[in-house]
Amino acid sequence: MTASGSADGLSARLVALGCSPRKEQLANVLRVELDNWQSHPRLAAAVLSNLAKRELPNIAALVLRFMYENRIQAEAFDYNLAINACKHGGQWQLALSLLSDMTQNKVAPDTISYSMAITACGKKGQCGMALSLLSTMNWLGVTANVVSYNAAISSCDKARQWDTALCLLSKMSAVRLGPNKITYNAAISVCEKAGQWQLALSVLKRMSLLMEAPDAISYNTAASACAKAGQWQFALNLLSVMPDMSILPDKISCSAAISACEKGGQWQLALCLLSSMPDMRLIPDVINYNAAISAFEKGDQWQLALGLVGSMPEMRVSPDAISFSAAISAAARAGQWQLALNLLSSMPDMRMVPDEVSYNAAISACEKTAEWQLALLLLSKMPELSVVPDEISNSAGISACEKGGQWHLALSLLMIMPELRLAWNTISHNACEKTAERQLALPVACEKTAERQLALPVVASPSTAAGSTLSLRGRPLGSLSATSSMVGSSCSLETLLHQLLELGAEPLQDEVAEVLSVEMVRLSANPKHVTVLLGGLAKQRKGQLAVAVLEFLQRGRAQVNVFHVNAAISACEKAGQWQLALSLLTKMPDMRATADSVSYGAAISAFQKQGCWQLAVALLSSMPEKKVEPDRITYNAAISACEKGGQWQLALSLLSNMPDQRVLPDEISYNAAMSACNRADGWQVALTLLSGMPAMRATPNTISYSASISACGKAAQWCKSLGLLRHMPGMRAKPNEISYNSAISACEKARIWRTAMALLSAMFEKRLPADTSSYNAAVSACKDDGSWPLALSLLFKMSERGPMPNEISYNAAISACGEDANWLKALELLQDMPEMKAVPNEISYNSAISACERAGIWQTAVALLRAMIEKRLPADTSSYSAAISACGKGNHWQLALSLLSELPEAHLLPNDFCYNAAISACEKGRQWQLALSLLSSMQGMMLMPSEISYSAAISACEKASRWELALSLLSNMPSLRVLPDDVSYNAAIAACAKAGQWEMALSLLSTMSQMKVRRDEISFSAAINACENRRRWQLALSLLSSMPLIRVIGTEINFSAVISACGKGGQWQLALGLLSSMSDMKLIPNEVSYSAAISACEKVGRWQLALSLLSSMPEMNLIPNEITYSAAISACEKGGQWQASLDLLLKMDAMSATPDAISFSAAINACERGDNNNYNNDDDNNNHNNNENSNNNQRWQMISLLRKLQSATEVDMELGC
Repeated sequence: MTASGSADGLSARLVALGCSPRKEQLANVLRVELDNWQSHPRLAAAVLSNLAKRELPNIAALVLRFMYENRIQAEAFDYNLAINACKHGGQWQLALSLLSDMTQNKVAPDTISYSMAITACGKKGQCGMALSLLSTMNWLGVTANVVSYNAAISSCDKARQWDTALCLLSKMSAVRLGPNKITYNAAISVCEKAGQWQLALSVLKRMSLLMEAPDAISYNTAASACAKAGQWQFALNLLSVMPDMSILPDKISCSAAISACEKGGQWQLALCLLSSMPDMRLIPDVINYNAAISAFEKGDQWQLALGLVGSMPEMRVSPDAISFSAAISAAARAGQWQLALNLLSSMPDMRMVPDEVSYNAAISACEKTAEWQLALLLLSKMPELSVVPDEISNSAGISACEKGGQWHLALSLLMIMPELRLAWNTISHNACEKTAERQLALPVACEKTAERQLALPVVASPSTAAGSTLSLRGRPLGSLSATSSMVGSSCSLETLLHQLLELGAEPLQDEVAEVLSVEMVRLSANPKHVTVLLGGLAKQRKGQLAVAVLEFLQRGRAQVNVFHVNAAISACEKAGQWQLALSLLTKMPDMRATADSVSYGAAISAFQKQGCWQLAVALLSSMPEKKVEPDRITYNAAISACEKGGQWQLALSLLSNMPDQRVLPDEISYNAAMSACNRADGWQVALTLLSGMPAMRATPNTISYSASISACGKAAQWCKSLGLLRHMPGMRAKPNEISYNSAISACEKARIWRTAMALLSAMFEKRLPADTSSYNAAVSACKDDGSWPLALSLLFKMSERGPMPNEISYNAAISACGEDANWLKALELLQDMPEMKAVPNEISYNSAISACERAGIWQTAVALLRAMIEKRLPADTSSYSAAISACGKGNHWQLALSLLSELPEAHLLPNDFCYNAAISACEKGRQWQLALSLLSSMQGMMLMPSEISYSAAISACEKASRWELALSLLSNMPSLRVLPDDVSYNAAIAACAKAGQWEMALSLLSTMSQMKVRRDEISFSAAINACENRRRWQLALSLLSSMPLIRVIGTEINFSAVISACGKGGQWQLALGLLSSMSDMKLIPNEVSYSAAISACEKVGRWQLALSLLSSMPEMNLIPNEITYSAAISACEKGGQWQASLDLLLKMDAMSATPDAISFSAAINACERGDNNNYNNDDDNNNHNNNENSNNNQRWQMISLLRKLQSATEVDMELGC
């Protein structure tokens, strides 16, 4: 097989592993070619080239790391191939990681390496990082070429940094680089994106002056800049000069010119341009048509807009959502709401999904003609189609309510806008001001009955049962006819009902007629029979069937009364078909049936069950103008609708309005209102309502108390929840399982698991059925450290006592294990779920990932995230942030950044937790530049960095000894409205300490007190270290003594640092005094404390004390280490005790302490200086009379031996033995 064939086959096997294979999988595939690659490293380049072409940078990076680990020499060319793959995939973090790997692997990055990395950063909007790389090239002496500058200028595009782009363009001349066409086009594009149309034209003009001929891209981009600014004259001028420059205008050129005319209100010129395109041998596409339709819309030419949309298929151009949205908007501006709705309803038939622009235009059309009901219907339908209403949608809805006199609805829509993260604008505010002027006056909405009947089917979804088929669900109509004929005229109502039910939920009119035609005379003569028949359909929840019966009676000219319609509306209500209920209510005048409170009550109940609170309130408010008095049932239904829609203020408003309408609230009214207050900020209102019930002759019942207990629980007011539960028997309200469940949930939120368990036990004693919810709340309460075994015990007891654990049960147990970092048990529970018929969901995996993150098990955390994606579970930002944090704790910052870069591909917007985790990962990996880059890019992602973000970045600077940057970050925090906390200050003080800036460290410690930031033992430890490093023992001692004054208890670390400071300052007595005082402070000295004290003795030659301290360490259950022994040996050396030094050196091996260079040097120096002094005071005089020559020989032999041992130890250390 040829080399290329081998490379292709190997590449195919690598690609089969997936986009992000495990390292072991890749190694198994490549191990076959290991020998060939080691002999011929160029063979690897072919594989890398194939991976680059397929845009698989993750695999390419793993291949390069495999090469490095197996000592296969990779060249800059190989790395460039992998970085090139990152460029195409936009994986800028991986590109930077590969650049970093090149330096670490002693491969010098070249111009191509940096240029492609700059491009990768630019494609993901990382302008700051791209510019930083460009400046790094100059600093490292790597020559930047035109491609490098082009990539840097292009990176300014997404960030809209036009000034930086133009600065780079000017700088190219200074470094003797000639900008080319790509350079200028990129600069024009940046100006276009930033709205700088004059500068775009200036750059275009400069191209011609510098003999660089502009091309179609240059002119198109400049024309687009003019179009965005509405400078239609300049755009048309550019279009006209293109032929003079031997450049043929294309579709993009025409689109830009038409858009410019649209922005400038020149619809005639837009039409002229569109019609002249065939003369230029250009076939208009959908973009050209859309620009022209928008021009007609702005020029109020709705007929032309609709005509152009209709003519597009004839030109073999398929309209898209933008086409329809513009046409709908044109119809809306002209008040043609029927046409607007017709266009909107026809979009699905054209296989197009309406977007927020389409709906906004349609709602605006309804708003202009005061069709407020239709506007609200469209607004409520948007979330069902996954279309998120925006400020324009809500403002149009508010304006429609204002014009229809529906002030309640207008105010409600205005109040929910902040909850939906929508900002109030002038339109919405003014509309509500107008309604406020009219107070409670409810003028009649401007509407025509015929128009409403025509419009409602437009916004309703088409019936799937409609059609002219001759069979229904496989049953021939003939069989139905036969059944009908068999029944005859003597058919009972029960039999008739049974026959109707056999037709199914959505029968055809012909089928209904087959069944009812025989009984038509009897039904017409006995209206009560119709009521009974429709009531039977209502009990069976057959709304569509009930409506079909009514329509049959109408066609047969039978009398239809209010009782019939009410029964049909009730059937629609029970079937959840609120659209049909509303349709029947609005058609009642055509049926010559006057709607009463029962009609409205049934319709409002239909809205309530489906959460359509806007329509429920609108219908309630319209009752007085229809001369129908609202009763308790209608109010209760409307309040319940508001409760389901989370509109607690509106629910309270309706409750308070009831007495003004001479309607006395009952228990149901209060219970619904209290349930609406079941949120964190509504518990006081719920308690107020509960206490006010007796005054309104409403007796609080079990539901009332349960709702209040739940409201208090949501606000973490667990004491009040338990108080209400205890108070219930005295108020003749018997607690039920819902009451206890709510109280247990309150304990769960407060994490008081003992009380939750007591409540669960009380349920068993009272023989109340503890259901899954009861157990789930109790399991969730077990999230304190060490309480996870109780959570597991509850989980296992569930199946024994009846209720089977579900997903929520397991999720709570996994979360409890995660809180205690018991990741193995969390994974075991996750694996057990399928066996217990509980399907793991995204919450299950997120809890398991968090458990691994707390334990620092990064491999499993990432594997769980990958498993989520494989199982098509919606991994969210919580999933990614936990996995990123786990990678950070495992010191795998590259993988953390790679996960962060995957978020946009997963259609997720990174939040502050994701960025904080990534910055922390860079901090732990000592990648301070990347940490700062991430911090600066947060604002570009519309994220406000928090104190956690800044603290991690400051800590990254501290680890890299960049104390100036650390202080700069700390000082910038208040200007960005981020208050530094103790973690931020501690990191900055540590940075100053490491750099020896003790004055600055003390200044920051003082600033913490002024800023009312709590100073803890970590703050003082960092400041003391700063003083210790600069031998400022007095200040270190002062700081230690001041700690108790501010109620900060000193730790072993603080004392050890001060002992070391005193030792360095020659204050050995103070050092020993501090060591002995630690026991008085209930602190146990550690190895560091003793090492510092022994060093203090060593510096003043107090070798006896040093040996005494060393010998006392075992009594404190401390094992001397290398540092301790080295300090003691050095003390003996200074005291001339060479024999003692040798004894200590020999003891080190027995104590599992390996002698290092310091130990050997001190012992050798002791032998070289050695006199005949002995460290044992009890030696007799004979020891002093030894032969001196023999002693000297012995010493020099030991010196020679020690030097050999020292050399051997150093060699072993270099080899990693």
